[in-house]
Amino acid sequence: MAIFPVILLVVAFAAAADFAGTARCRGLFLWNGKYASANASECEIRDSVRSGALQASAALHAYKANLEWENFWNISSRIQKWEGEAQVRGYFRYLDLAAKAVGDGEFFRANASTVLHTPDSLFFGELHLGGGTWGEIRSTWISDKPNGFLDTMRIGYRREFLRKGLVVGTRFGRHTVNVEGNFFRSVRGPLDGNGYFLRDSSEFWMGKLRYVHRNGDAEWKMQAAYLSGNAHFYGLRKDGENIKRFAYLPVNADVLGANGGFSGRSWEWLCGGLYGHFRLPHRTERFWETLAPNRALGASLLQVLSFSLYKRNYRLYGEMEGGLIHSRVGRSFHFSPGMWHFAPRISGDFVYAQGDMDVFLSSETNKAFVFQKSQTELYRGEVYMAGAIAGTGFLLESPRRNFFTRLSLLQIVPFFLHKKLSKIDESGETSDVDFGNGEPSSANTSSRRKSEHLSPFKTGFGIDLSVGYRF
Repeated sequence: MAIFPVILLVVAFAAAADFAGTARCRGLFLWNGKYASANASECEIRDSVRSGALQASAALHAYKANLEWENFWNISSRIQKWEGEAQVRGYFRYLDLAAKAVGDGEFFRANASTVLHTPDSLFFGELHLGGGTWGEIRSTWISDKPNGFLDTMRIGYRREFLRKGLVVGTRFGRHTVNVEGNFFRSVRGPLDGNGYFLRDSSEFWMGKLRYVHRNGDAEWKMQAAYLSGNAHFYGLRKDGENIKRFAYLPVNADVLGANGGFSGRSWEWLCGGLYGHFRLPHRTERFWETLAPNRALGASLLQVLSFSLYKRNYRLYGEMEGGLIHSRVGRSFHFSPGMWHFAPRISGDFVYAQGDMDVFLSSETNKAFVFQKSQTELYRGEVYMAGAIAGTGFLLESPRRNFFTRLSLLQIVPFFLHKKLSKIDESGETSDVDFGNGEPSSANTSSRRKSEHLSPFKTGFGIDLSVGYRF
């Protein structure tokens, strides 16, 4: 907690300083009742001070998130942590500098940026570099059909990453155009202690083109972005010096998105789209199976099972693609009771999404070092849905705008959800997969689960509350 007075004392040497502080809490609560639930919340306290060309801020964050899934398996993931943040900025005639550090004593990440610009910002360029460690998410997997061998698995996930980017642009009159490129890379983090671990190594490139036109309080903007990269996820078991990989999943991704809109004092509208194509490469080498359950077992249990049971491994490969169309309309109203400023707001977001997949699941058996391929099944699926997010809220400011309160409420309103998953075996026989238990279903059960009209009050809502001051 000593970070707050240290940062403030460094900058507050000048008599004429501007101070600002906020306290903010927000949460998103999603659930689907029988099979899945998810919620996330964050609270933040932030204080900042500015004197001349220098600005500094300090913040304290508290995060909490939970995910529960009970379909095919029972899976739960949780993260709960506190983090401190310190940030310093400097604004000069030809150069702007910024540095930020965030950490909780165990995990730490930092980011620095440099902006070179002409005095009138006709031309500008920005370099930014960041990295660190992010984590840790703890997950628990419980078998839906216990067999006494591996009924429960507790997994920890952390990520070490590097991020760098470049932005170049021009600002002439009311127009701003900039091009941005970013590179993100993560490497497998260390394994602390014994147990089960999830790690990844990834590389992603992203390019973005952005145009903004400002006229007073009104702003028109358009942007397009393209992301391409690959990720490799590893499931590892560590017992002393013995480390075994029991799961491996490579993913290649290409995502393209664009949007445009208008925002002003009273009105806001936005529309855009997103398309994604994801591929799971087919790896045929030994020890690179998608899932090898026997490698997740302890050495003593493996000795008992060594030649008494068949060992079955699984390989997953194929591709998935999907798209999303989104639009938003918002309206703000402004009132001045006395000298106060009161601005209620309503908004509506409308979303349509669809996707399909063709994924192959190959199971292999071996006994006494004799390999034998058993079967390959094709899982063909489709999903499309439509819905809306209804929003309301308000902004309340004191007569001199020194104090403010802002509240936003969001309610998810689903219109319909259609989903279908079919299994095609090697003989060409097709059967529908029941989303309730993962087994082929009867015609009546399958048709009931393919299309659903969900209740808004069983889908999710969000809340965001801020209070602050500035003087």
